[in-house]
Amino acid sequence: MKYMILKFLSSKDVASIREIAKNVGMSHKNLAKYLDFLVNKGFLEVVYSGPNIKLYKLSQKALIFKKFLK
Repeated sequence: MKYMILKFLSSKDVASIREIAKNVGMSHKNLAKYLDFLVNKGFLEVVYSGPNIKLYKLSQKALIFKKFLK
């Protein structure tokens, strides 16, 4: 599942949790756990965090693997 998240974000500049969930076929609640894991491991960055929205993007660390994710 983490691979699917990284693959989807490799084709986007930034994406919301709702957009990611829709494209990887997962509920927001379950997806949040994976996103937190990927942020903690340094593969994703939170670009914006507001009351009802969070935007994510691939980190510099993950950009190295971008060509393999397509």
